[in-house]
Amino acid sequence: MARQSALPVGFEDLRGGDFKERYDIVELLGSTSRRVLFGGTDRQTGQAIVLRLSRPLRLHDEA
Repeated sequence: MARQSALPVGFEDLRGGDFKERYDIVELLGSTSRRVLFGGTDRQTGQAIVLRLSRPLRLHDEA
């Protein structure tokens, strides 16, 4: 994944916030049209983490 500063359409920018009230999200590490990698810290252990968010291959409309 190439390092980018812009998020693909449909992804929320989590930088400067938290995820699941446990992880502080600090930076955008990279993205493609289907995936985003954020870097941050685990509040409980203090260790660095990588959060990978992916969108599904296909969205199914349920009517």
